[in-house]
Amino acid sequence: MTRRRAPRDFGRLPLPGTNVPGSVAFTPDGGALTYLYSADDSLVRSLWRHDLVTGERRELASPLPETTSEAAIERGEQLRRERSGTSELGVTSYAWASAAREATLLVPMAGRLFVGIGDESVRGVHPIPGVAEASGARLSPDGRLISYTSGGNLHVVGVHGGAPTRLTDDGGPGVANGVPDFIAAEELDRLRGAWWSSDSRSIAFARVDDRVVPAVDIVPAGVDHAAELHRYPFAGGPNAEVSLHVAGLGGADPAAVRLEMAADDYLARVLTHPAGGWLVATLPRDQRSLTWHRVAADGSARILWREEADPWINLDDDTRILSDGRILRSSERGGFRHLELRRAEGDVERVLTRGEWVVTGVAGLADARGEVLFTATRDGVLERHLYAIPLDAAEPVSDPERLTAEAGWHDVVASRDGQRWIETWSDL
Repeated sequence: MTRRRAPRDFGRLPLPGTNVPGSVAFTPDGGALTYLYSADDSLVRSLWRHDLVTGERRELASPLPETTSEAAIERGEQLRRERSGTSELGVTSYAWASAAREATLLVPMAGRLFVGIGDESVRGVHPIPGVAEASGARLSPDGRLISYTSGGNLHVVGVHGGAPTRLTDDGGPGVANGVPDFIAAEELDRLRGAWWSSDSRSIAFARVDDRVVPAVDIVPAGVDHAAELHRYPFAGGPNAEVSLHVAGLGGADPAAVRLEMAADDYLARVLTHPAGGWLVATLPRDQRSLTWHRVAADGSARILWREEADPWINLDDDTRILSDGRILRSSERGGFRHLELRRAEGDVERVLTRGEWVVTGVAGLADARGEVLFTATRDGVLERHLYAIPLDAAEPVSDPERLTAEAGWHDVVASRDGQRWIETWSDL
């Protein structure tokens, strides 16, 4: 039944119709969904689990009191929320370990870390003692360790607790390890600053030195705020110096990665490679090319390929690495964004899609089935639908198989094996 809306409904957040489950994901065993949701139609969210067999819904993590109002949140966290466009409160993120022997769940909240392991991940989470003021927390793929930044330095702690290990020691005023720089978060949509290797034995991380950026006084909105000193990268002025480093867990000093990039180039994308190491993209300040590197666990790097565009490169999050090392990419070389498959060494193997429509996102890979799931404007620019094509198609596909039925807008999250998907659907 349609409910009549009063004017006051449009003067508060969340707006009518926008309180829907967010950050939806399949649990590692595929038997349940997890998502963030506000049961009282407010901005304050909890983490929920929905069993796909029984239909049972259970709250796994509830908000801490200090996360239920913007005024109570620490200033540094408020700035990170602004850069990521986060307006929700309470539990705002979570993650599952991708290759753990037993289900392992991480919930960062108010600078603390909460975990659920095995049966706990079905019942709820508990805090890791001795961790405070943590940001940028990331679970290792095997679910044994968590990396996080505190005091500008990168740390690692076990999911069962114990004394954290500090991996860097140069963090402090103006220098931070394991977090994104201002431009990466604000302009490049890169909100991460640390990436585990696939074997959970090393971490690639960004080192951000913004001491070269001029400091300016900025007065936040609100009558009770005093001026704050921020290092703001003005157009044409110096940017923060950002470099990529690799730290092993054996106690050796982190190694700087020698990427072929200028001092003011951007670290645009970093992906964990299933065969070890990372796939890294750098972007020059004129943003007219994108250079992809293969980085090894010892910090050595080599260029695989370079993409160029005029007047600029539009960054995307469509890159996926197949189990055999081949790389799925999207490209605007033909005027419309389409999918292509590259060999492990970077050269193009085949173009997968074509036509006067654009691929808007890769939803997932059905690697074993040899298919890619993606969203596109194939059926009109006012709609988004999910499509599937084979990775070994002999010719580019102009009329892909459409998997969503209802007219309107479909946002899709696929399961890890690409066999199922979750969609959030809306229409006018």
